[in-house]
Amino acid sequence: MTALLPAPFLPFRATAFGVTLILTAIAAAPARQLQPPVKSAGEHSIYELLAAAYPDPLADSWETLDRAQRPGYSRDNEIDDERIFPVPEATRKEAIALLKAVPVASLDMARVAHLLGRTVDADATLLQIIEHTEADAEDARRRAADPRYAGSADAFRYIAATQSEHAAFLRGLIGKLKPYLVRAIAKGDNMGGFTAGLFGDELWVSHGSHSVPPSERHPIIVFLERKPKIVHVGWTMAE
Repeated sequence: MTALLPAPFLPFRATAFGVTLILTAIAAAPARQLQPPVKSAGEHSIYELLAAAYPDPLADSWETLDRAQRPGYSRDNEIDDERIFPVPEATRKEAIALLKAVPVASLDMARVAHLLGRTVDADATLLQIIEHTEADAEDARRRAADPRYAGSADAFRYIAATQSEHAAFLRGLIGKLKPYLVRAIAKGDNMGGFTAGLFGDELWVSHGSHSVPPSERHPIIVFLERKPKIVHVGWTMAE
């Protein structure tokens, strides 16, 4: 099972591309196991307490205020960016209508093509992610063997192992991914990006915003191996 890293030292931001650009920055960060926060009966997160005391006039009813309860980082639980497709403005109202009563809806490929204005080949996308992930693993192995990085060799070996494990995990998804239309919000159009993580039957969706205007409903299409039963929707302030 893939180990977890603390948030400040995440080597991979839910995408297989560009990992090598930040390898050195996190090379010295030791891996450690994180456990998701546990709430006892009657306990509330700081977000819930603040939300009750100071309702956000810029929020949307699609949002949930449970960001603090999101499970810790795990490479295989994070959805690669290439599997997340924001619905464009031309069909956004239609997508919002489909999610009026439910947070997630199953789609067929014809509806996906209609909403996105183009076709998507899920298996081809997976193979592309796998190719880049394996390349990142090989790059980390070379760095681990390079005397210039001797002090960070263990960190690079960890990265190589994690990327190799993730590539194997993705290969197991070939032929199994299905498209789902999912609720999401953004603080401004075309700013920041969406991230998602699937933990059991719960999907966590977040938008990295660059400003704090009123929330806008911005559905996304995500390719997953199973339909989530619960969807958590939120946003973060991107730097």
